[in-house]
Amino acid sequence: MLYTLCQGNQAGAPLASLRAAMDAAAFASMANHANVSSLAVRAQRKYGQALQHLSIALSSVQDALRDETLGAIVLIMLFEDINSERQSLMSTHVSGIQYLLKLRGVKQLGDPATRSLFHFAFTQMLIQFVGLKDPVQIDLDWLLEVLTIPHPIYQMMAGNIQITKFCATVAELLSRECAHLPDAFTLTSWLERGEHLDLEFSMWHKGLPEAWMPRRFQTPGGDTFMLYPDLTSAGVWNYYRGTRIILQQTLLDIYRHLNNSQMTPWVQYGTFALRPPEEIIIDMATEICETIPFALGKVDTFGCPIFRSGTKAVQGFALLWPVFSVTQCGYATEAQEAQARSALQHIASTHGIRLGMDLSHAVFPMSRSQSESSNTSEI
Repeated sequence: MLYTLCQGNQAGAPLASLRAAMDAAAFASMANHANVSSLAVRAQRKYGQALQHLSIALSSVQDALRDETLGAIVLIMLFEDINSERQSLMSTHVSGIQYLLKLRGVKQLGDPATRSLFHFAFTQMLIQFVGLKDPVQIDLDWLLEVLTIPHPIYQMMAGNIQITKFCATVAELLSRECAHLPDAFTLTSWLERGEHLDLEFSMWHKGLPEAWMPRRFQTPGGDTFMLYPDLTSAGVWNYYRGTRIILQQTLLDIYRHLNNSQMTPWVQYGTFALRPPEEIIIDMATEICETIPFALGKVDTFGCPIFRSGTKAVQGFALLWPVFSVTQCGYATEAQEAQARSALQHIASTHGIRLGMDLSHAVFPMSRSQSESSNTSEI
């Protein structure tokens, strides 16, 4: 879709920004993959041009709402991930993307082309707010109104937003900076709310065609893979699992505060839930790891080995964050953590996405306070 937009003949800053951003991302990926410094210089030059044209485009409401403008921001974010230029792994463009999506309204979901842009932008917000535990900067309730389409994918997106708001609220109120820590009754009500969210979220796939459901495949050597009809469905399932991991970690934080409270007796994990949070985290991390061979293009839909992967860079990019959640969940086995870090490094070396290498070396979950820097911009 972005390539088609680049072929347009409507002059102006939005199209100029999109073309420069696409060149920047392509040159950066090739430069990192082939280690060609001249391409890296060209990529940086194009990146600068893209930012200049984007600034002009955003000065006009009419230009800001054009598909080329949102496409340019998406590619600029992709360029920064390719070169690992995020500050503390946080993207400075997410707040601005939220405002643009809100301005563009419901109509952006009516066309397959603009819908794909919305999906990518939504994924970026999900990474920031859920995966990296960044506080929600603006109200996302309008998105819940947009995502009322009776389709499992949009139901999952709506669940992601509700979980995002829940985790952000709990993290803020449990922080040491908060003067008045919640009492035992409040903590207990949070547990019930979080577990209700998890139960609803776990049923997002009801109504999906049978072909979309993952299948377990065991090799003669005893290895187990998760297989899917295509890489897109594998990516959707992995983001679902990553979000559940974050939600269960939040529930564990609530349990710990409840057990440390002098107003209530010690509470066993799983007292309120059907399953303890640790078990769910372990299951989700295991399923992500079992998906890695298919998502990397090592096996096909039948579990047969593929000796030359045809995965695209954007598909490798989509795998980064769910795999990263395995390394940060705290309950992965040593073998699973090693597999996840190896996958991140493979994505970095195969597709020239340096962020993958940085994520593979990250030891501790990212602190959201690191992102609250005074020198960041909205877009």
